[in-house]
This record gives sequence, C-alpha cells and structure tokens, in this order.
Amino acid sequence: MEWTSLVERYGDRVLQVARSILRDEEMSRDAAQEALIRLAQADGSVRNMEAWVLTVAANAARDQLRRRRRAEDLKEETVDAKLQTPVEAVLARESRVRLALAIEALPAADRDLLMMKFRDNLAGPEIARRLGVSLEAAWQRLSRALKALREQIGDSHD
Repeated sequence: MEWTSLVERYGDRVLQVARSILRDEEMSRDAAQEALIRLAQADGSVRNMEAWVLTVAANAARDQLRRRRRAEDLKEETVDAKLQTPVEAVLARESRVRLALAIEALPAADRDLLMMKFRDNLAGPEIARRLGVSLEAAWQRLSRALKALREQIGDSHD
C-alpha cells in the first residue's frame, strides 16, 4: 500500500492504539511510525486488514515498552550496584530477570493488567473502567493474574 494512503487511512487508529498501551506521546508517535513502516513493507495479502493493522500497532507499542523497560532496568542496575555488595547485586539482578521472564510468559491480558496495577499504579476503579468491567471483576482478574505470575515464578525457580 502506498505510504500516503496508508497514513491517511490508518495513521490515527495506529496512534490511538499506541497511546492506549504506552500512555506517552513521544513513545506513541515512535511506535506508530514503526508500525506504519512495518505495514508499508508488508505485501498486503491480508484478509482482515483493519484487524491486522491494529495488531501490528499493538505489537510495535509493546516493543517500545520492552525497550523502555530494558533501559530502566539498566539504569536501576547501575544505581543498585553502587549501593549493594557484589553478592546482593547478583541476587537482585537474578530476581529481576526471573520476574521479567515470568511476566513475559503470561498471556497478554494478564501482562497488561499487571502493568496497569504495578507499573502505572492505577487504582481498582480506573482498571475496571479501562477494562470495561465491574470493580469486582477487575479485582478477580487481577487476583488470577497474580496467581498465574506466582505459578510462573515458581516454575522458573524450580
């Protein structure tokens, strides 16, 4: 698909998806541009173009999140290393890696829910609103996601 028509047709939706995931304007624009480049390079033989475009946009935004987390982890490690003994630093790094791997292994819905709660520090009512469910349902989902995370950490620790 031609670049101009791609941007005109899907640009706003792609940016909207990126914003909903990243909640950061600059990163959202970067992710949207990355998604549109991926779309422009694709061969276009897709049955449901709209769904595919939104999937590519969400994946580009999640890639941005992963890059941001890695950068933040490196920054934390530098600060932590100055305050810890070498053994403490290694144990802390191993714990963070184990947690990150366990989170990545969860289904996307569970990961997103845990990120809303613990990364974005959203309260229960805001999580429920974003999910379009009752507060009770949001807490139940969060409880299941935490249980899955605990199981995943247990499995990776064995």
